[in-house]
Amino acid sequence: KNSVMVGGTAELIQIRGKDACDFLQRISTVNLRKIQVGQACKAALLTGTANILATFVLAAEAADSFLLFVEAEQAQSLCDTLEKMHFSFLFEILPAQKGFLNLATELVGETQLPQEQHALDAEFFPFTIASHGSEKSYSWPHPIPGFLMVFSGEKSSRSGSSISDAQLEFLRIQNKIPAFGKDWNCSANILNVGLLPWVHRGKGCYPGQEVVERSLNVGHPARVLLLLVLDSLAMSGEKIYLNSVAVGEISSFAAWNGEILALAQVQWNASKSEKFQRAGAGEARCRK
Repeated sequence: KNSVMVGGTAELIQIRGKDACDFLQRISTVNLRKIQVGQACKAALLTGTANILATFVLAAEAADSFLLFVEAEQAQSLCDTLEKMHFSFLFEILPAQKGFLNLATELVGETQLPQEQHALDAEFFPFTIASHGSEKSYSWPHPIPGFLMVFSGEKSSRSGSSISDAQLEFLRIQNKIPAFGKDWNCSANILNVGLLPWVHRGKGCYPGQEVVERSLNVGHPARVLLLLVLDSLAMSGEKIYLNSVAVGEISSFAAWNGEILALAQVQWNASKSEKFQRAGAGEARCRK
């Protein structure tokens, strides 16, 4: 196999029982009435004001068993929220299993990388479980074309891979994939940080739905995440300007093969502009 470690530590939380699906349907942003066994989706838990409590990949292992894969930095918030909302539902939350999220190419165990990757806004995508003796690994397509995300108990080796951290970061930004801890943090509003595709707007009620729908149907988000082309290296938090007025800031950037790309949170009323100014004589151009 040919793989590179990119995601770091993570945790797997299993929820199983008669009411597991109903419980997750009520509290998450995704429509589990449409998911099939063997599928997964990106999901979030929100506050009543649509601020993010936690994000995770949710997979249907069986009709009454669901697997939640969450980055270690968000795991405690997710566990606390699940316990707080448990009430009288008939299901159990198994102790979290610690592991690693590895970004992989080509073959992982007996899993063949799909030829077509799911888009960031795809509602559901394929999910695979592979057995390795008494151990299991879990994999699903990554939004970056040509890659697979794998959760396992072992940290992947870089052996055989020519992909650097800098190139992976460039690919992430190029595909406009917001990263936790860089482009957003827990307590950020889901409308402002490029994670709206994680919300299935056709489903029933969930915490934060009223704010999301009111903002999209009557008003608009306060900020949007834009992909920018820079003329020189930047700093995280660097301000960008329109007509000498600060309208946003760069949250992450990467350089590769002579090009510098960045993600920036920009005020809605300035988000249709094609060009922004930077401090000094620098420039940032919007890439659609």
